[in-house]
Amino acid sequence: MVEPSAGLVGSSGRLGTAIRAVCAERGMPVVLEATSSGIVRRADPDVVICAAHREALDTAAGLCRDTGAALVLCASGLLPEDLVQVRELSRAVPVVVAPNLALGHWLQLRVVRSIAELAAKAAPPPQATVDERHPVTKAHRPSTTAEVLAEAWQEHAGFAATEVVSLRTGLPVSEHALRVTFAGESLAVHHDVRDLRAAANGALLAARWATTAPSGLHPMSAVYDHMFGVDER
Repeated sequence: MVEPSAGLVGSSGRLGTAIRAVCAERGMPVVLEATSSGIVRRADPDVVICAAHREALDTAAGLCRDTGAALVLCASGLLPEDLVQVRELSRAVPVVVAPNLALGHWLQLRVVRSIAELAAKAAPPPQATVDERHPVTKAHRPSTTAEVLAEAWQEHAGFAATEVVSLRTGLPVSEHALRVTFAGESLAVHHDVRDLRAAANGALLAARWATTAPSGLHPMSAVYDHMFGVDER
């Protein structure tokens, strides 16, 4: 299979560096790199991976409009005006919105939804909390991943989590957990990422998938749903 060519926005950052390394290992050519210093463009990419902060969205979207490339958007903490721009772009090209690229997060989210559906039938109803930890370099809180877990719980349990807790301490990369307290017992679904290669691997999967996807807005879960041949939950 011929690998699509990639453009990498934020190629000098921590995630961008990990993605570039995995691209080299897997044979995906990086033909465009954008950093705060400028853009190095050797050819037009098939897909643009935005591994930078949300401030780089204008650059990534402009490259996609210019080249017709698909977009894998890894930024978290998007503002309402960012979402407007992303929706507008998705009318012309496929856009994968992937604030969390890891396989473990996709699995965690499926487990949380199943637990929530069953917990909704428990008497008395349990309490649920979400906690997340990132190093101090992570400014946005709570993380988009924590918000997604809390939203999934509320949607499938029918009542909200009592609290979402954010910590900014410790080593890279991140931890996210849903904790459910029943009468006399508790259950935790915990996802711990120690290496950004977990996210980089997901970015390459999303990049390959996006180049054959129809125009529109797609969640990262659609990539893993397709990979494992399961129905989206």
